Amino acid sequence: MTVINQAGDGLYSQLISLARAVAKYGPIAKEDLLAMCALPTTDEGADPVITRLRMTLTRWTQLGLFVDDDSGIGLTFDTDRAEPSDEFSDRLPAMCRSHVLKAENCTPIWAPSNEKTEDGAGRSADFVRGIAWSLMQDIYTLPGATEEIEALETAQIESPRFVFMNKTRWPGFRGWGRFLGFATGNDSTFLLDPTEAVRAELSAILEPKQAVAADEFVNALAKRLPVIDRGQYRRQVEDVLRANVLRRLPDDHLSMSLSLALRRLSLDGTIALENKADAGVSLALTGRGYRTWDRFTHVRLVGDAQ
Repeated sequence: MTVINQAGDGLYSQLISLARAVAKYGPIAKEDLLAMCALPTTDEGADPVITRLRMTLTRWTQLGLFVDDDSGIGLTFDTDRAEPSDEFSDRLPAMCRSHVLKAENCTPIWAPSNEKTEDGAGRSADFVRGIAWSLMQDIYTLPGATEEIEALETAQIESPRFVFMNKTRWPGFRGWGRFLGFATGNDSTFLLDPTEAVRAELSAILEPKQAVAADEFVNALAKRLPVIDRGQYRRQVEDVLRANVLRRLPDDHLSMSLSLALRRLSLDGTIALENKADAGVSLALTGRGYRTWDRFTHVRLVGDAQ
């Protein structure tokens, strides 16, 4: 099973339509829901649209976002019909992200057969492999073309392991990466940037105004987002890299992607990155060209994390 295969798993825009409809009108009969969300916008009519919506609904029911029972299709998290749809849409990526990263959905991240197949891998393993691998790259020089990504993966990953089943998965991966808070930009300005995913976890890790040691903060963040630095899925992908192909950072330096997220959150006043003298372990932010931006020993929540 997969998430980023657009031909079989649908698009995030279809997921948004389904989830918004269920939040507003659910629980709702499956066929009524599909018909509601399948207003034809092209000459192809409604049937192909309903087919794609059905695949999207099936996959995200398997992942645990929707429930399908005698009362109809519902959501597995609290909703309020009076909540404005735009506010619901703002909450939706975090809910989806939590399901994608659940161990029961994304593990094992490779098929037990040790062959290039998705059979036997976790339902969301394709996205988890892709985002863990992408976030460890030089995000400022990462190519955008599918052929270049395929060549980079082949150069870095020890066979028979792989990141993407084939190059056709890259466009779908980029769309889901943006929706799930791990990337920004459009097709021409795409950038691996986990700022929104990190922002959503801050209130679970930091108490207002209370400084947390840098090491402790990153370790806690990695438990909640196991595809970033020190995360368990990130380490699994790192373990299959060919030696000396990807430039390794010193142990006290964070990846460019996590560094960008923390720097952005610091600049917008959400967190403070403090560098206290004689305060123990310090970590460094890595910028473009592997330049060290700043060092910090503590992180403090100073603004609204939402």
